[in-house]
Amino acid sequence: MCADPLHTPEQDADADALIARYARRARQKNILAVLLALLATLGIGWLLVGKSITRAVRRASLEVSSRERLASMSSMERVHAELLPSWTISASNDSPENPEDFELLMQALKEDPDASSLLEDLREQIADRERLPERGDEILETIKLWNRLMDRAETPWWVDGNVLISPKRSFFYLKTYKILADFSVTVGEDHTYRTRMAARMDHTNIVESFLGHTSPNQDGAIILSDRLYDVSLREIWPLLARELHQGATAREALFKPFILREARALLPSEALAMLQTHAPARAQLERALRQIRERRACGSTFMIRDLPWNGFPQEQVERLRSYADRDRYADCPSIKEEEIAIIAESSELLANDQDLQRAAENLVAHVARAITVHEARHAADHELASAFTQPIPCALCDTHRMSRATRAELSAYLATFADDHLAYTGLYQACGLDLARGTPHARALSVVLPMLEVDCEKRLPEDLSARARALEQEFFGRSDRVTLPADYPAALELYR
Repeated sequence: MCADPLHTPEQDADADALIARYARRARQKNILAVLLALLATLGIGWLLVGKSITRAVRRASLEVSSRERLASMSSMERVHAELLPSWTISASNDSPENPEDFELLMQALKEDPDASSLLEDLREQIADRERLPERGDEILETIKLWNRLMDRAETPWWVDGNVLISPKRSFFYLKTYKILADFSVTVGEDHTYRTRMAARMDHTNIVESFLGHTSPNQDGAIILSDRLYDVSLREIWPLLARELHQGATAREALFKPFILREARALLPSEALAMLQTHAPARAQLERALRQIRERRACGSTFMIRDLPWNGFPQEQVERLRSYADRDRYADCPSIKEEEIAIIAESSELLANDQDLQRAAENLVAHVARAITVHEARHAADHELASAFTQPIPCALCDTHRMSRATRAELSAYLATFADDHLAYTGLYQACGLDLARGTPHARALSVVLPMLEVDCEKRLPEDLSARARALEQEFFGRSDRVTLPADYPAALELYR
């Protein structure tokens, strides 16, 4: 296990001390039972105290008792892919929770009382929706304990949840993931940070808005492969064609030679050759989908959200034809016959092929390199700035009126652009952001792109990495090399 500043030895020592305290309480349970009975007779907080102590004793066993049980349980994939998301949706809706959802979940976890008790705690914490905002920290702690339980048992499962607070209502949501890769990234000479790549397992309608994130609540950086699939297969793959595809945007035309150069340096040659052969079909498919999206301007609400790596199976193509037939006389049709013809032809060319799938998985892992560098820099800055409770030291940031979040994004983007092998792939992704939105990402890029002499549609410097390293020195007084490990995954499994 790597040395992770987001899970420090001091935190482990604190956790061990807490566990020892709970164990001592467990050994004294007879005395506590008597005391609690006395409190009950006096009517002084029996229910509250009893629940708190019961929860404490349950959690004290998490470090040791579940490893073998969880590792051997065959139900954990179903728990994370189906049962846990279903119960969460039921418990978060305005209508009363369906008790059968929770019963099914408990039945699947009956072999492990620690996992069951954590979800019982979570159920209690989210039951009163009026109190969700004030119980947010408690809920996050329970989720963190669940993840630690899965991690210590060496199972490949991770969950992310939070309380969304709005003026009208607050609700709890949960997303579940399977860990595809777990490794350490080095920043500078010897500071290592844990990084995990995760594939979304639930099928809820919560959409990811980022490619990766790092926070003290999750013990390292998490790279989200589902969003990476979209960037890699929809945006990068068409640029690997030997010739620029028809209908390419100005940004695609500008970046194509640089993206291809980095792919040649890092992708296996046979994978790149296969991706290049099929890139025109993928580009045609993307062009048809772009035309469909553009008709939102005339009022169409039709969207194709989930595009498989190899196009659409025949039954889905036929379903699309039914929409075209329905709208054949509409002024703003959902989809046109000529678009379906392109989709059908491209999908046939991309039909299931294990070698092509492996090449696509190689591409996803390649594009993930830039995101991994970005998140590793975030992890290092977490340590430097006390989990961003303090601003990152930055000589020029005050001049540009940068918030703590904007400084953090500036640091991470410059670290990515400073990498000699990934700079343009990382920049291409950054140039796809809407810089007018005013987010910390957008504000950081609005400052740094002119300094790098970058225009995302007209001009790219040949010495991007050297410029980025110089700006790192000017802003932050350092330019640390971010090194990916030897066991960095060569491919990331495609789940759709």
